[in-house]
Amino acid sequence: MELLKAVLASFWPQKYRTWATPEMKPALVHASVLSGMLEFILFGYLAFLQFRKHFLARADHFAQGNETTQAAALLLVAASEFFYPLSVALIFFTAEGFVRALSGAILGEVLPSLPVALFARVWNRVHRSPRHVIAG
Repeated sequence: MELLKAVLASFWPQKYRTWATPEMKPALVHASVLSGMLEFILFGYLAFLQFRKHFLARADHFAQGNETTQAAALLLVAASEFFYPLSVALIFFTAEGFVRALSGAILGEVLPSLPVALFARVWNRVHRSPRHVIAG
């Protein structure tokens, strides 16, 4: 249960980790490495499956070409992956997981997840802004 709590806390920026105590720092670092590696493996595998699906769908067009044509087709399909929103999201989360795991393993620092940090910042701004009441 403590590991799950540390994993959830590792996704949040330090400013919003009110439930995490200072003595949880080593557990947070381990949880960041663990969750970053899981994020890297899971989203990396999904990104690979997405790329494979797109490549196989377009491979029939270039099946009759020579090796140069097929290599160019591979580069073309790889570049086209950045135009699909799902592929871009999968690549982003793969890279984020790698960076989060690396920052915990090498630097010993907990790097929060960017979408969670943005959500926390927007949530904080919306709920702390003064409410304008229209009197009528």
